[in-house]
Amino acid sequence: MRNLLYFAVDNVSEADTGSIWIVEDEHWKLVAAVGHDEELFKKLELDKKYMYPAKDVEIVDIEKYDEIVLPQDIKEVFDKAAKPIKISMIAPMFVNDECIGHFTLDIDKNSPKNFTEPSKKFMKSLSTLASAFIAIKHMTKLQGKFHKELVLSLVRILELRDPYTRGHSERVANLANKLAERINLSKEEIKTIYWAGLVHDIGKVLIDDTILNKPEKLTEEERKEVEKHPVHGARILGTMKGMEEISKIVRYHHERWDGKGYPEGLKGDEIPLGARILALADSFDAMTSDRPYRAALSLEDTLKELKRCSGSQFDPELVDVFIDIVIEESNFSKSEN
Repeated sequence: MRNLLYFAVDNVSEADTGSIWIVEDEHWKLVAAVGHDEELFKKLELDKKYMYPAKDVEIVDIEKYDEIVLPQDIKEVFDKAAKPIKISMIAPMFVNDECIGHFTLDIDKNSPKNFTEPSKKFMKSLSTLASAFIAIKHMTKLQGKFHKELVLSLVRILELRDPYTRGHSERVANLANKLAERINLSKEEIKTIYWAGLVHDIGKVLIDDTILNKPEKLTEEERKEVEKHPVHGARILGTMKGMEEISKIVRYHHERWDGKGYPEGLKGDEIPLGARILALADSFDAMTSDRPYRAALSLEDTLKELKRCSGSQFDPELVDVFIDIVIEESNFSKSEN
């Protein structure tokens, strides 16, 4: 959550400070703060009734609200702990329709800046992500462990934004896992590729819904916005201990064998093997699934497309192995191909 807060302050250009608050045991508690006196804030255990009643992302003069709502002794602590604020952007976090906290960014008192609509949309995406992490934390507490089902719950929360990709991440993870097993990678490498498949599109949480679900062809500007999702995903995952290799695979899963991919234009063996595997699995599932802008391709047409792109978009050796796997697991015969 702290990393997510720093990510938000860094990427919302208007923001000078920020904080994340959650509700625990009917109290309102600070998780992390940037630019404010975190230690002083953490000494407070406020009744949750003092929380600003945000229903969606709102731009708020929080100092005026605090003057009206907070008891004087608490207001004095707030004034000491908080850097003087001109205005705040508050994004509520929800689990099962219950507000369980606030994700807040602030503009300094004397700043000429103001929050924009794109920043509000960006914060809404971040609060969705934060809500998912909190939901998983609560589930982990109940279960006593972190396992596959909890990660899947996060992925499914994110996929609610795009009905056309429901189940896509799980299918990609399973396909990538099969290909990694077939080329005899180590158990640890296979596991890493599988987890990368599950979270490969997590960066799309920072892409506007209207772009993700647009039924028409994207404009050049919209296409560039979508192409940022591997970088967004890698930055989110890269802040977590033990996720560095998964982050790398996610970052490069849209690179192409011929160097014409994104985000860095890597080519051939410069692209991590896990990312090359994921690229094949991701493209195969995308082609065989309905999307807003087209119907699913037949299996025959999909395999022809994989062969056509072998050596240009995809690693040619992996394409041959992958096609064999698909043929073995389907009723599609080699003679038809």
